[in-house]
Amino acid sequence: MQEQKFVNGVKILSLIDKLKKRILYSIIFAAVVVLGLLIYADFNSIISAFVDFGWIYLPIILILTVFNYIVRFYKWDFYLSTIGVDIGKKNSAIVFFSGLIMSITPGKLGEVLKSYLLKQTNDVSISRTAPVVFAERLTDIVGLIILSSVGVVIYQYGISVMVVTLLIISAVVSIIQSRKLSLKLIEFGEKLPFISKFAHHLHELYESAYILLKFRPLSITILLSIVSWFFECIAMWYVFKGFGLDLSMLVATFVFAFSSVAGAVSMLPGGLGVAEGSIVGLLLTMDVSKATATGSALIIRFCTLWFGVVVGIIVVLFYQNKLEKIN
Repeated sequence: MQEQKFVNGVKILSLIDKLKKRILYSIIFAAVVVLGLLIYADFNSIISAFVDFGWIYLPIILILTVFNYIVRFYKWDFYLSTIGVDIGKKNSAIVFFSGLIMSITPGKLGEVLKSYLLKQTNDVSISRTAPVVFAERLTDIVGLIILSSVGVVIYQYGISVMVVTLLIISAVVSIIQSRKLSLKLIEFGEKLPFISKFAHHLHELYESAYILLKFRPLSITILLSIVSWFFECIAMWYVFKGFGLDLSMLVATFVFAFSSVAGAVSMLPGGLGVAEGSIVGLLLTMDVSKATATGSALIIRFCTLWFGVVVGIIVVLFYQNKLEKIN
């Protein structure tokens, strides 16, 4: 047993070293994006906007972000219980919050790290829990689309993006819920040279995905997604208040939710560049100055994306210290 802990600990510590490199690359990419925004909006103008910002709202914005993480944790834990994985709330929370470090991967799909950690620490197969990460992202996007839908209709902006995204998601869910079709696709995949190597995992992957995307769990998790992401829409509204912008909660919800969907479907690491650009672009159409629009994008992205990465790093470092003691 001790030997197994040692092996698992070495594997996780090795993975943590690889994560450090990925995070560094993402930080460099983010720096390029920020530099581009600063040049676009004029550095001195943005500094002036930051000086005038009501920093008293920053704790409220961060607390609202934490509420988002808490609701998403309960969604994660609900998914685990749905497929019969019970590792206890504490361990579940450690794994979930460790996964926040991978928010800066394309589509957040790097959060499959959570499945890896479950395998190494609780001996739960990756193929069984990987669909949870997929279902999380799918319901996040649906929740954000629902939140942004009123604004999309009112402002007649991004309708095609939303419709196409929903159609793709609906098609994926329909295929997974059709056992006959899915099993035929798996059978076909098993005949392909590359996929055949992983054939024994396909059925377990499918069974988990099938259970997670049934009507009841799907409905519950979409509702949880709407609630969780609405907290960050409220945070966007407080950013507006900080800059003295007289914009409604509807506008805040539309701007944040739509830009988040745009960032997600772009498949860029953390939606970097696309999400910020969408926020700035939408605010410019509402007669907000370049400096204020850019400042709003930088603050909300730091408080929602990068704050989560920091939380993830803290949890992973705690995890690393714990593993080093075991080794």
